[in-house]
Amino acid sequence: MIIRGAGVTALVALSVVVAGCGSSGGSPSNGGGGSGKDINVLAIQALSGPLAPSGKADVIGYKAAVNQINAAGGINGRQLKITVVDDAGDPTKAVSLLHDAIGSGHTPDILADGTTSAESLAMAPLVKSNHILASSAATGLATAPLNGSEDIAGHPTKFSTSVSLDAVTQAMVGYLKGKGYQKVAVLAANDAYGKSWSAAYIKAIEAAELTVTSSASFDPKVLDVTPQLQKLQASNPDVLIAEAYGAATGYVLSSREKLGWTKTPMVGAVTFSVSDLTKVADTSSFTNVVLESLKIQQYVDPAARSAKFKAFLAALTEQGPLQTALSAYAFPYDSIWLAADGIRKAGTTDAVKVASAMETLGSVDNTVIQPAYYTPKNHYPSTDLSTFAFVVPGPLVDGMIKS
Repeated sequence: MIIRGAGVTALVALSVVVAGCGSSGGSPSNGGGGSGKDINVLAIQALSGPLAPSGKADVIGYKAAVNQINAAGGINGRQLKITVVDDAGDPTKAVSLLHDAIGSGHTPDILADGTTSAESLAMAPLVKSNHILASSAATGLATAPLNGSEDIAGHPTKFSTSVSLDAVTQAMVGYLKGKGYQKVAVLAANDAYGKSWSAAYIKAIEAAELTVTSSASFDPKVLDVTPQLQKLQASNPDVLIAEAYGAATGYVLSSREKLGWTKTPMVGAVTFSVSDLTKVADTSSFTNVVLESLKIQQYVDPAARSAKFKAFLAALTEQGPLQTALSAYAFPYDSIWLAADGIRKAGTTDAVKVASAMETLGSVDNTVIQPAYYTPKNHYPSTDLSTFAFVVPGPLVDGMIKS
């Protein structure tokens, strides 16, 4: 969803068939473009290498939606068949796999175009020139402004459910202003995502007429972030906002506690909220900490869960125990349901006609993050900021933060 890099490793092909007879190897077994009985879904994902956890979570989400759609009778009487191939997070390999599928006459009806924005953007020219419907959680359109117009002509049949960085920054700014904070310190990892995150947040904070007192970056592999935090503490902010992912979240929290800088509130970015922080840091380090998150990651007691939410969880857990936050599964899950609703509305798998139908779906019943996503001007989510939440850290239970 949010943390997406690119790793290069050897190709390992994995074919997963959810309906009908399957193929082995690295391309779909049936013709696309609406031909044949099955509707073919090709998921090109990072299943090996450093991005494998994200890629595998995406696949679980895709399969959960495919299983539910097929159990309900398919789309216009046709079953979905999903084939998953491993590009190891390598954009060049992703393009090669898609090119092979097209060249062998197996153009997919729905393409889940990568785990990362790098893969998604690399495949975009082939998607456009071959009129392929791409619907995924990859952040290949992440520069889209919040609910603003995009260059739809540049990607007429490409859609993504992942929230834009602009939406995430606006949610944070709204929270900071609501709390009355005026002076903000900014900490981020010095990797590619951290740099883009820091630049976007600083820009949004200053545009909201708040003051950035100081900013600092750190190597996410370094265990002690105390020097950077000391610099930020010296700027006397009202609040610290921090970006880190995985083990680095624990380094930030532990260093802050070690420094004794716990009276100043800290807001962890959405990258904090996808990890079980109780496994990387002592709970004593959570003092005055809240996390920017999505509402789907707020814990809901089993008795209060809706039938749709229970069905979503069941479709995930029937594939095995949940390993990460629900949003990691929900974005890909929603992307398949939206493509399915588009095909159902269009009455065809013709990508151009389906894209037009997806632009005018409005609110739908089957998605779990938000009911409405796209417009004729926006193939990135028209994000309702009410889908965000700010929660106290706690363990992940059923993929939700139990504060």
